[in-house]
Amino acid sequence: MACTLVLELAGCGRTALESGSARPNAAALDAATALLPEVARDQRSAEVRASKWAGFVLQANYASAGNSIAAGDFDDDGAVDVVVAFWGNGVGNGRASVYRNRGDGTLAPPLTYDTTIEAQSVAVGDFSGDRKLDFVVTNGMEDLDLFVNLGDGSFAPRRLHGPEAVVVMASADFNRDGHPDLAFTTQDRSIDVVFGDVMGRFSPPLTYATGPIALSLAVSDLNRDGRPDLVAANTDFAGTCPPGLCLPSGLTGGGVNVFLNRGDGTFGPGATYSAGNGTAAVAAGDLDGDGAPDVAATNSVDDTLSVFFNAGDGSFGPPATYANAGSGTTALGEPYPPTGGGVAAADFDGDGHVDLAVIRGAQSGRNGSVLVFVNPGDGRFGPPFTSPVTGSPRGFAVADYNRDGLPDLAVVMDDSSLAMLLSTYE
Repeated sequence: MACTLVLELAGCGRTALESGSARPNAAALDAATALLPEVARDQRSAEVRASKWAGFVLQANYASAGNSIAAGDFDDDGAVDVVVAFWGNGVGNGRASVYRNRGDGTLAPPLTYDTTIEAQSVAVGDFSGDRKLDFVVTNGMEDLDLFVNLGDGSFAPRRLHGPEAVVVMASADFNRDGHPDLAFTTQDRSIDVVFGDVMGRFSPPLTYATGPIALSLAVSDLNRDGRPDLVAANTDFAGTCPPGLCLPSGLTGGGVNVFLNRGDGTFGPGATYSAGNGTAAVAAGDLDGDGAPDVAATNSVDDTLSVFFNAGDGSFGPPATYANAGSGTTALGEPYPPTGGGVAAADFDGDGHVDLAVIRGAQSGRNGSVLVFVNPGDGRFGPPFTSPVTGSPRGFAVADYNRDGLPDLAVVMDDSSLAMLLSTYE
């Protein structure tokens, strides 16, 4: 069964993955990049290994309205597919569209499924216990739509009860019982964790306070005890909209919350670390090569990227800050845009070091783009590669879509399109 990745409108959700690094603990990458197939560097093609990475090239745009995206091999053909969830503009049902990969990174026309009401977030996992990847869609109310894989890449819907006022969602086996669980950030300033069973059912939620509203969620083994931990990107809001009812209008401060797994799927109190202004998205990966996952966070208001280095035990010092590297989609006092900005950690250039990709939303008449910060090996980044897109990206899913051994990007756009950006090399 293939692994998967999730990256939401404001952040990501995924489990740890092997990025091709020669370092054994580089597997603890952020919950913000789709689960990539495990491809060791020495297994990559001689052509890729001997070439210089040159960024991404736009392979195609596909019609696809959506605000949340995830990836996984739904039909077990060895090629990673894509699922996109669409809010539905607040009128009637939302929908989820599954795009099958033809094997070379091109996508077949989608299979589309209605959701109960508006679709807010999507996560992928084998929730029914049959070794086939399913997906779950949640919304701002109290419903979960579980789409069970029928074995051929088509799905049967099942309606479940879930947390209320969900913002984003991530999947991982938090209690290590062999069944995927779910973590949700909510507008009630909390993270809710539910445990899954072999029948595709979920327990009542365990709730952990985050302080400000958490817009993004990442999963990684931060303290290297073999248990998945949680990192949330959160932002204080300036506005009159009551928490729990809707997203308020303005963004002020920001930071990250780190919740360490006690070993049984429950979590200790969150540790809070200050980031930039308007923290929108978070990812985790071993950026400095010491075997401990570090954390990167994008900041919407001051347009910065904050990088926190792990002390080795899941604690972090003050961040390194990079200018002109955040999501760049809003200003203080303006409405929070649907493009909260995404960040993902993966070895994009195939050199064994974990790099960062950052979404740049459209702003002030310019189109959006994807920035890739290539890691020289110590987590200190120089100027990024820039891959322009038409319009403004909402989120992306990272996977090796064309099976050349390097991660690619599926980017959901605000112009109702899905852009496929494939790695290229000279």
